[in-house]
Amino acid sequence: MQDNTYRSTGSFHPGGVALGLALAIVAMFPVSFIYAYAVRYIPFVYINFLISFGAVFAVAGAYTFGESLGRNRSRAASLIAMLLAGALTLFVFWVTFLYVLSEGKLEYLKMLTDPGYVVDLIKELVKVGWFTLKRSQVKGTAYGVMLAVEAVAYIGIFVFAWWTFLKERVFCEKCQKWVARERVAMYFDLAPLEGIASALAAGSDAWVDQLRLADATPSLQIELASCPGCHELHVVDLIHTQDVVDKDGNPSTEEKVLMSNILIHGATAARFQQRVDQLRAEFAARA
Repeated sequence: MQDNTYRSTGSFHPGGVALGLALAIVAMFPVSFIYAYAVRYIPFVYINFLISFGAVFAVAGAYTFGESLGRNRSRAASLIAMLLAGALTLFVFWVTFLYVLSEGKLEYLKMLTDPGYVVDLIKELVKVGWFTLKRSQVKGTAYGVMLAVEAVAYIGIFVFAWWTFLKERVFCEKCQKWVARERVAMYFDLAPLEGIASALAAGSDAWVDQLRLADATPSLQIELASCPGCHELHVVDLIHTQDVVDKDGNPSTEEKVLMSNILIHGATAARFQQRVDQLRAEFAARA
């Protein structure tokens, strides 16, 4: 069986890493002030955690955007830079929060340039605490553990962004551009799944003729990444979807990737589009 799997070249572009770090640093300062004031003056601890993690996601997003502009595909270099950006974000967020908590009495620049001083301030804050939970002041070991968990979560968010960003993106080496995945707005019958998967794995285009509309879930959805520049790179994903209802009666859709990053030829991609158009026409005729 031939290998039809798309794999990134892993090419290292220092400009991508540098641009990612630059945008993360630019973003983390204004975001840190929004986070600090929100956490300081919103009296709901659980909401504060959500605000905190959302702010970190924003900085991580700034990094990944910069890295994509710089076309870096090296996972190792990206991970190192992401960990650095995560550590810087954690530090800047703490500096800004301490500044806001002190109502501007602490020197912002001094804290930024003296990590040891910041660590000492955090130790003192842990001793006395600054907020209550269930009418009890959170301080000491409990607060220290909470801060440690928060720090791990911050870094984890950056690692998650690193993993999903480079895992999900497709890059056309010929055009030197990222290619977006587009999901076909159509649900396909799961019955011929085995034949579809076998044909895709073998590099055959016979799977296209096996596609037919699903009457209900579970069903199959397809994502296709096609380079609009050279029309030579085409990558397919097969996704199992199923509508579910939780115990409270809330509907949702569960998804599972069955096959990912399968390379197909341009002629097969064209046949697939023709088949999609044909099935859409059939669906319209039924309605």
